[in-house]
Amino acid sequence: MKNVVLLSYSGNAGKTTLARNLFAPRIPGALLASVESINADGKEDVTLRGRQFTELLDVVAISDNGVVVDVGASNVEDWLQRLAQTRRSHQLFDAFVVPVMPGAKQIRDAIATIDALSQIGVPSEKVKVILNGLEATETASTAFAPLLAYLADTKRGSVVPGHISDSEVYGRLAASGQTIAEVVMQDFGQLELARKTAKSPEERLAVVRAIATLGMAESAQDELDGLWAGLAQA
Repeated sequence: MKNVVLLSYSGNAGKTTLARNLFAPRIPGALLASVESINADGKEDVTLRGRQFTELLDVVAISDNGVVVDVGASNVEDWLQRLAQTRRSHQLFDAFVVPVMPGAKQIRDAIATIDALSQIGVPSEKVKVILNGLEATETASTAFAPLLAYLADTKRGSVVPGHISDSEVYGRLAASGQTIAEVVMQDFGQLELARKTAKSPEERLAVVRAIATLGMAESAQDELDGLWAGLAQA
């Protein structure tokens, strides 16, 4: 899997989080392309708008290592229209990933996105659904019941085995500008030494928070590793 598109009509499905923390680190050398007119933060290799569809195809064509495309909700309708107008262009991509969070609106948006991909002619085996933001007290079968029933009935896509838990780590990453891969590279021994030698409560608090973030990131990394393995099965 080299060229991947993450998209959803929902604006808070976790597309950017997955692009940066699941796909980009596991596709060596892949470019990260954002199709977004607002909220781009400069961490992408390429930033385009929905109407710059042919420019994106050029990026895909010349990239030796693949492209991870994060389509923002404000551009997804335009982007899908241009995908439809450029016949067979969907063949350049290996997977169309639709993340979904729990909630009636989020599930409706995911279903609408899958419907749109089907109408364009994207093969169902390329449509991958990732269950995101699952709370510890819920199960996927209940939190995403309408979506799972829709997929079972229409066969227009498949759910990637596993899920992403609702975790504070993603908010901490957004605030710090780090990725999970960067956080888990920290040396716990050094952090523990810094905690023991901290000279003030403020320093000790900062280190304890860093240790907690590391622990959450390690747990999240395990989930992402499982999803990556599951992508081959979905």
